[in-house]
Amino acid sequence: MAYNNIKIYKKLLYIFILFSNVNILFCGECIKGDCSNGEGTMKFANGDQYTGTFKEGKKIGSGEYIFSNGERYEGEFSNDLPNGIGTAILANGNTYIGYFTNNVPDGKGKMLYSNGNIYEGDWKKGVKEGNGTMSYADGSSYSGEWKGNKKSGQGVYKKVAVVQMQTPLPPLPSRPLKKHSESINFWISRIQN
Repeated sequence: MAYNNIKIYKKLLYIFILFSNVNILFCGECIKGDCSNGEGTMKFANGDQYTGTFKEGKKIGSGEYIFSNGERYEGEFSNDLPNGIGTAILANGNTYIGYFTNNVPDGKGKMLYSNGNIYEGDWKKGVKEGNGTMSYADGSSYSGEWKGNKKSGQGVYKKVAVVQMQTPLPPLPSRPLKKHSESINFWISRIQN
């Protein structure tokens, strides 16, 4: 009987160790502070890291999540995901500042694109949807309705006239002025009628 109890304890210990390691792989390892109910830093097996507030082991309140590819999110968390106001800096150089719902832009927000374009307006489930303004790097803009990341419905497009600067021509060689007995005319020769 005692032998069977030891076998059962060994199996339970094995299962405990197995699930403890699974927990580290999928949930991460607390490397600083209190990652259960408080402030802490959790490092994940894939290299991601979260620093912020935890409640019952979940990300909640203010925090910063740094992805292993260099992307980062700083802002509000709820139910373990970005929810509320935050800033996301993406690997492609774009930066989003605004509202998030379940990890995607949703609500009012502003995207600063790496090419110099700026979109400010409504987002729905991660895409431009509703009213917004896209200001293009060339100075032109579109203000109006968007659907599925595309201009749709009513809107106004303003195009800026491109003025190209030319290199000035070198000055013409000067000629000596002639003395005229008449009053000096602006034109050297007379304008023909």
